[in-house]
Amino acid sequence: MRVVVFDATEATLRGLLDNTKSVGLWKAMGLFWLGVAWLIGSWLFTLFGRFDRRVAGTSWTHVFTTVGALKNVTEVQYWGHGSPGYVWLGDFRIGPTVQPEALEMARAFAPGAVWWWRTCATLAGLDGLGFATAWTERIGCRIAGHTHNIGFPWHSGTHSLRPKKMPDWPVTEGLDQNNKPLRSSRRAPNTMLFLKSSIPEEW
Repeated sequence: MRVVVFDATEATLRGLLDNTKSVGLWKAMGLFWLGVAWLIGSWLFTLFGRFDRRVAGTSWTHVFTTVGALKNVTEVQYWGHGSPGYVWLGDFRIGPTVQPEALEMARAFAPGAVWWWRTCATLAGLDGLGFATAWTERIGCRIAGHTHNIGFPWHSGTHSLRPKKMPDWPVTEGLDQNNKPLRSSRRAPNTMLFLKSSIPEEW
């Protein structure tokens, strides 16, 4: 079973109002339409058979318990926001500390399963290496993500880590001189088009 999970808190009136208070109307509108893109994109990918199940994430507990209740999961993609060493759902972020609900997901995964964090820069820097290592060890499946900020049309710095392995991408990849994430570009390492729906095994 292939599953897509997306942050469903952005494309709501409450999300728009909350974001307007914190980041201003212009940026809040951008976040709102990004949430709409996740909503529509996940529906279309599921409709055309790329995914078997879509989950509109409203909280991390909701996401982990929903996925944990499934069987024979071969792939999960999470579409949402990220930063080095962290992923976000609404105002709530998680890092290297794996929640108890997430630990229960291990029984849902088929051998060789992958959880792909399609979020900005989650695998960048020391925090990103720590995130990948912790999640791979604790939930027992391959973890994938990015060292760069991702968007249209490129997703750069695409890497994955399998259980009992060590990260092999540079700690500085995807970061500028001030340790801020770089935008994806065609010439950056391990770059794919945003519409690509699978990761090469060698990445």
